[in-house]
Amino acid sequence: MEQDTKKLVAYVYASKLRRKILTFLSKKSPARPMEITRGIDYYQSHVSNTLKELERRGVIECLTPEKSSWRVYNITETGKKVVNELK
Repeated sequence: MEQDTKKLVAYVYASKLRRKILTFLSKKSPARPMEITRGIDYYQSHVSNTLKELERRGVIECLTPEKSSWRVYNITETGKKVVNELK
């Protein structure tokens, strides 16, 4: 496993919410924040903030960055690698 992937796995593993979001998106992608919120039973504000963090790390991507609401997120190939390492 690459060093960068190891760091991402550790980053995601350190947070239950990050793990849940990434696992959700690995099964049901693309998805909107509200769908993720309902699927993992967390507050939407927490999910939205964590989505931004995960996007900055490159494990997910926003497919509609021009929108301020109704954004759609997808897991990246890097994110899929991270999910596989978490299993």
